[in-house]
Amino acid sequence: MENSPASQSFGFTGGVVVSLVTAALGCVLMALSLFGWCFRDLSRLERAILLPCAVLLMLNEPFVLNVAGLAVALVVLANAKRTAIKSA
Repeated sequence: MENSPASQSFGFTGGVVVSLVTAALGCVLMALSLFGWCFRDLSRLERAILLPCAVLLMLNEPFVLNVAGLAVALVVLANAKRTAIKSA
């Protein structure tokens, strides 16, 4: 475990924390993509985009994939929140 990219970047304890947080976020995104609701009903396209983002967040290496998955997911979720406010 000492040679994992997360522990090399953040130390052992930091690497474990980063892995747990990104895996938890990946689980939340997977639930959102499968159930299709967040602020409003998500379109099939938004759900199709969130599912690979969830998988990217669950991967342990390379860390750049975690960042990419999180960035794309944040854009999709921000758009969902913005359009939910307008439709309310």
